[in-house]
Amino acid sequence: MTSPLLWIHAIAGAAWVGASACFVIAGIGLVPGSGEALNFAVRGAPKINGFAMGAAIVLVLSGIANLFVIIKDRRGALPAEFVMVLGIKVVLFFAMLAAIGSAIRAGAAARGEIERGNVNAVPPAIRSMTIAHGTVMAMGAVALILGLWLTGS
Repeated sequence: MTSPLLWIHAIAGAAWVGASACFVIAGIGLVPGSGEALNFAVRGAPKINGFAMGAAIVLVLSGIANLFVIIKDRRGALPAEFVMVLGIKVVLFFAMLAAIGSAIRAGAAARGEIERGNVNAVPPAIRSMTIAHGTVMAMGAVALILGLWLTGS
Protein backbone atom coordinates (compact mmCIF):
# COMPACT_ATOMS: atom_id res chain seq x y z
CA MET A 1 0.00 0.00 0.00
CA THR A 2 1.29 3.43 -0.91
CA SER A 3 1.19 5.84 1.99
CA PRO A 4 0.31 9.55 1.72
CA LEU A 5 3.84 10.30 2.92
CA LEU A 6 5.26 8.43 -0.04
CA TRP A 7 3.04 10.41 -2.41
CA ILE A 8 4.16 13.67 -0.82
CA HIS A 9 7.77 12.55 -1.22
CA ALA A 10 7.30 11.60 -4.88
CA ILE A 11 5.42 14.80 -5.71
CA ALA A 12 8.09 16.94 -4.00
CA GLY A 13 10.79 15.19 -6.04
CA ALA A 14 8.85 15.62 -9.25
CA ALA A 15 8.18 19.28 -8.41
CA TRP A 16 11.88 19.93 -7.82
CA VAL A 17 12.89 18.23 -11.08
CA GLY A 18 10.02 19.94 -12.89
CA ALA A 19 11.04 23.38 -11.63
CA SER A 20 14.56 22.73 -12.83
CA ALA A 21 13.26 21.61 -16.21
CA CYS A 22 11.24 24.83 -16.50
CA PHE A 23 14.34 26.84 -15.65
CA VAL A 24 16.42 25.01 -18.27
CA ILE A 25 13.77 25.57 -20.95
CA ALA A 26 13.52 29.27 -20.08
CA GLY A 27 17.28 29.68 -19.77
CA ILE A 28 17.96 28.11 -23.15
CA GLY A 29 15.26 30.21 -24.82
CA LEU A 30 16.50 33.60 -23.60
CA VAL A 31 18.53 35.85 -25.87
CA PRO A 32 21.67 36.84 -23.93
CA GLY A 33 21.68 40.53 -23.03
CA SER A 34 18.00 41.01 -23.84
CA GLY A 35 15.44 42.74 -21.66
CA GLU A 36 13.72 39.39 -21.20
CA ALA A 37 16.95 37.89 -19.85
CA LEU A 38 17.35 40.79 -17.43
CA ASN A 39 13.73 40.46 -16.31
CA PHE A 40 14.14 36.70 -15.88
CA ALA A 41 17.30 37.16 -13.79
CA VAL A 42 15.57 39.69 -11.53
CA ARG A 43 12.06 38.25 -11.28
CA GLY A 44 11.74 34.72 -12.64
CA ALA A 45 14.93 33.03 -11.49
CA PRO A 46 14.49 33.81 -7.77
CA LYS A 47 10.95 32.41 -7.83
CA ILE A 48 11.97 29.19 -9.57
CA ASN A 49 15.02 28.81 -7.33
CA GLY A 50 12.88 29.39 -4.24
CA PHE A 51 10.26 26.90 -5.37
CA ALA A 52 12.96 24.32 -6.08
CA MET A 53 14.48 24.84 -2.62
CA GLY A 54 11.05 24.53 -1.01
CA ALA A 55 10.45 21.27 -2.86
CA ALA A 56 13.88 20.05 -1.70
CA ILE A 57 12.94 20.75 1.93
CA VAL A 58 9.64 18.88 1.59
CA LEU A 59 11.50 16.06 -0.17
CA VAL A 60 14.04 15.53 2.60
CA LEU A 61 11.47 15.83 5.42
CA SER A 62 9.06 13.41 3.76
CA GLY A 63 11.95 11.07 2.93
CA ILE A 64 13.04 10.95 6.57
CA ALA A 65 9.46 10.37 7.70
CA ASN A 66 9.05 7.59 5.10
CA LEU A 67 12.24 5.95 6.26
CA PHE A 68 11.01 5.88 9.86
CA VAL A 69 7.74 4.27 8.73
CA ILE A 70 9.62 1.65 6.67
CA ILE A 71 12.01 0.85 9.53
CA LYS A 72 9.05 0.49 11.92
CA ASP A 73 7.07 -1.68 9.46
CA ARG A 74 10.06 -3.95 8.83
CA ARG A 75 11.10 -4.01 12.47
CA GLY A 76 14.47 -2.54 11.58
CA ALA A 77 15.37 -5.21 9.02
CA LEU A 78 16.19 -3.49 5.75
CA PRO A 79 17.61 -5.49 2.82
CA ALA A 80 21.17 -4.61 1.82
CA GLU A 81 20.00 -3.61 -1.69
CA PHE A 82 17.47 -1.21 -0.17
CA VAL A 83 20.15 0.42 1.98
CA MET A 84 22.52 0.69 -0.99
CA VAL A 85 19.91 2.34 -3.23
CA LEU A 86 18.85 4.62 -0.40
CA GLY A 87 22.50 5.60 0.07
CA ILE A 88 22.79 6.49 -3.61
CA LYS A 89 19.62 8.59 -3.34
CA VAL A 90 21.05 10.44 -0.33
CA VAL A 91 24.27 11.20 -2.22
CA LEU A 92 22.22 12.40 -5.19
CA PHE A 93 20.13 14.60 -2.89
CA PHE A 94 23.20 16.35 -1.49
CA ALA A 95 24.68 16.79 -4.97
CA MET A 96 21.37 18.24 -6.18
CA LEU A 97 21.25 20.50 -3.13
CA ALA A 98 24.75 21.76 -3.94
CA ALA A 99 23.66 22.45 -7.53
CA ILE A 100 20.55 24.38 -6.50
CA GLY A 101 22.65 26.28 -3.96
CA SER A 102 25.00 27.22 -6.80
CA ALA A 103 22.06 28.49 -8.85
CA ILE A 104 20.76 30.55 -5.93
CA ARG A 105 24.20 32.10 -5.32
CA ALA A 106 24.66 32.89 -9.03
CA GLY A 107 21.25 34.54 -9.15
CA ALA A 108 21.90 36.61 -6.03
CA ALA A 109 25.29 37.71 -7.36
CA ALA A 110 23.72 38.70 -10.68
CA ARG A 111 21.01 40.72 -8.97
CA GLY A 112 23.68 42.51 -6.93
CA GLU A 113 25.59 43.35 -10.11
CA ILE A 114 22.39 44.55 -11.79
CA GLU A 115 21.72 46.87 -8.84
CA ARG A 116 25.19 48.33 -9.37
CA GLY A 117 24.35 48.85 -13.05
CA ASN A 118 26.36 45.95 -14.45
CA VAL A 119 23.88 44.20 -16.74
CA ASN A 120 26.76 42.31 -18.38
CA ALA A 121 26.64 39.93 -15.41
CA VAL A 122 23.25 38.58 -16.53
CA PRO A 123 24.26 36.23 -19.41
CA PRO A 124 26.95 34.35 -17.44
CA ALA A 125 24.64 34.10 -14.42
CA ILE A 126 21.78 32.70 -16.47
CA ARG A 127 24.18 30.25 -18.13
CA SER A 128 25.48 29.16 -14.72
CA MET A 129 21.97 28.78 -13.28
CA THR A 130 20.79 26.88 -16.37
CA ILE A 131 23.69 24.43 -16.04
CA ALA A 132 22.97 23.99 -12.32
CA HIS A 133 19.29 23.30 -12.98
CA GLY A 134 20.18 20.93 -15.81
CA THR A 135 22.38 19.06 -13.36
CA VAL A 136 19.51 18.87 -10.88
CA MET A 137 17.25 17.62 -13.66
CA ALA A 138 19.61 14.80 -14.64
CA MET A 139 20.37 13.66 -11.10
CA GLY A 140 16.73 14.04 -10.11
CA ALA A 141 15.63 11.76 -12.95
CA VAL A 142 18.01 9.08 -11.67
CA ALA A 143 16.77 9.59 -8.10
CA LEU A 144 13.14 9.29 -9.21
CA ILE A 145 13.88 6.03 -11.03
CA LEU A 146 15.70 4.69 -7.96
CA GLY A 147 12.69 5.73 -5.87
CA LEU A 148 10.44 3.61 -8.04
CA TRP A 149 12.76 0.68 -7.43
CA LEU A 150 12.64 1.28 -3.67
CA THR A 151 8.84 1.39 -3.74
CA GLY A 152 8.76 -2.09 -5.21
CA SER A 153 11.27 -3.57 -2.77
